Amino acid sequence: MIVFLTTAQLSFIKYTLLESEDADYPLKQAISVIEKALCVYILFVPISLLEWLLSGDRFPAAVVAIALPFIRRNHLNTIRKEETVSM
Repeated sequence: MIVFLTTAQLSFIKYTLLESEDADYPLKQAISVIEKALCVYILFVPISLLEWLLSGDRFPAAVVAIALPFIRRNHLNTIRKEETVSM
C-alpha cells in the first residue's frame, strides 16, 4: 500500500510540474506513472489478503458486505461498455 501511495504522490508531483511547464495533456502523462505501478499493486493485494486470511485472524464480514456491491456494479458497467463497443 505504501508503494502505491508513493507512486500516486509521484504522479501528482509530475502533474504539477507538467502543468507549470504548460505541457500538452499533463494529466494523461501523470497517470501513466500510476499505470506502471498498478500491476505491482494488483499482485500485492491478493498476496497480503491471503496472508491475512491464513494468519488465523477472523475475516471481517463488513469488508465483504461493503465491497461486493461496488465490485458487482463495476463488473456490470464493464460488460455494458464492451457490449456497446462490439455493436
